Amino acid sequence: MTRAGAHPNLIKVFEILKDTKIVTYKRGKKVVQTVNAIIMEKGKVDLFLLINKCEKFTEKTCRYFFKKLLSAIDHCHNQGVAHCDLKLENIIFDRFGNVKLIDFGLAHSIQNKGFGSYRKLLGTYGYMAPEIHKSELYNIKKADLFSLAVILFIMVYGSPPFAQANAEDSHYFLMQTETPTYLEFMEDLGDVGRDFQDLILRMLDENPKRRLTNIDEIKQHPWYSGKTSTFKEAILEVNAALLKSPQ
Repeated sequence: MTRAGAHPNLIKVFEILKDTKIVTYKRGKKVVQTVNAIIMEKGKVDLFLLINKCEKFTEKTCRYFFKKLLSAIDHCHNQGVAHCDLKLENIIFDRFGNVKLIDFGLAHSIQNKGFGSYRKLLGTYGYMAPEIHKSELYNIKKADLFSLAVILFIMVYGSPPFAQANAEDSHYFLMQTETPTYLEFMEDLGDVGRDFQDLILRMLDENPKRRLTNIDEIKQHPWYSGKTSTFKEAILEVNAALLKSPQ
């Protein structure tokens, strides 16, 4: 976590306590304990809860959040760290409404001059790249961006693109083998432009060599340069949706 360094869209670490003695009182008696702990900023709500309440965001607000998250991931990768467990629950909003990545418990150092490959199963099933399910050697930077694409899909449509990215999953199988049919499925979920469809299918390609995983190329994609909410517009949209949702 500390190796990733500071970034506006990463959770802040204030202090790391290692073998630190703390004093508490139990029933009037002094108790000294040795603890190891990380003291960090407190989040207000996570993206999973927001999606449950709001269902989905407008495309321009999704673009705003996506850009912030991509910036955070790019920063981590440049610092030699891959998150390895990107998901809705690991994205929070602070009390000012800033979106931030949290929980680096599965994070790994990127080895071999920026390309780390691992056999270890890392992540959460619904967000894992297909090569992880196959237990092949895989690139953890590419796996991070696959997970981010799943998150983007959920923000746009309010539901995941598939249960798991493997051949046994009917939705993922359809995405990879019958693209026109899967595009019809996407259109049934919501009215989103062709640029988004192209971006998401390229970022979720089953072949990591063919998949869109270069961050500079993602930023050059037509969808990325589309109309984007400002910070104020994004927060107002989220707050309005929360007020309308049943408690």
